[in-house]
Amino acid sequence: MSVGDFNIGFNLVLDGLSLTMLSVVTGVGFLIHMYASWYMRGEEGYSRFFAYTNLFIASMVILVLADNLLLMYLGWEGVGLCSYLLIGFYYTDPKNGAAAMKAFVVTRVGDVFLAFALFILYNELGTLNFREMVELAPAHFADGNNMLMWRR
Repeated sequence: MSVGDFNIGFNLVLDGLSLTMLSVVTGVGFLIHMYASWYMRGEEGYSRFFAYTNLFIASMVILVLADNLLLMYLGWEGVGLCSYLLIGFYYTDPKNGAAAMKAFVVTRVGDVFLAFALFILYNELGTLNFREMVELAPAHFADGNNMLMWRR
């Protein structure tokens, strides 16, 4: 995808760390599905629950396999949205609605700071690709005249 000078690909990467995290996400997701299929049987909203859960797991997979910070951010946003939806699943109970709203607000605060960090990194390095950032960071930040190197 290209917009002006901004060029980014939507690529996924499978290395040792992402494979480990992918195994955790899919393994725990499988166990949740097994338990929930028994626990939620006969419950109103059964299909909606599994739609939210599957979207949550898909967002987590994008989060752990993303090859750049923008795609990781999209996965992060999906996880935040699904957290809100799952916490507020029984929305007729005001306590669940309030808890969902609290989770929504807290994740939005985190989203703002994460987006701010992405803007700073792109401004400093000119890329959001993980491999390119790792290559550029030592030379770019070695002079100590940037906020990533500030110390007390």
